[in-house]
Amino acid sequence: MRSLRLPCLAVLLCAAATAFAQAQPAPNGAPANVGPFPPQPGDDPSLFRTLPPEAYVKPSGTQPAAPPAASNANPPAAPVVVVVPDTRPAMQEQLERARLEAEAARARMDQTPAPINGAFTGLTDERDR
Repeated sequence: MRSLRLPCLAVLLCAAATAFAQAQPAPNGAPANVGPFPPQPGDDPSLFRTLPPEAYVKPSGTQPAAPPAASNANPPAAPVVVVVPDTRPAMQEQLERARLEAEAARARMDQTPAPINGAFTGLTDERDR
């Protein structure tokens, strides 16, 4: 453990020196170029600065919304009637069959003890062990 102290200290000092050098401003007083997209002169990175109202241009050539069409021009369409066959008896039959199968499976599970993980049950093969 003591043999790792000196190399770790050297790595930390190098990392601190690199961070300090990057944080220093350029010699001409401009901020140092940080990151892949350095700031350009006059750029304002503020998210809260807004433009004056004159800067927003209103779109020209837009037409006013068309007046709503007269209600008697197009009479309402006749209602569509869809006849769906009644499938409730068939669904009830399937539901009852599934309920009976579930009860039978629950009764079989209650009769046998719960299997123990890793126990030999006689159903395993030599190749599977």
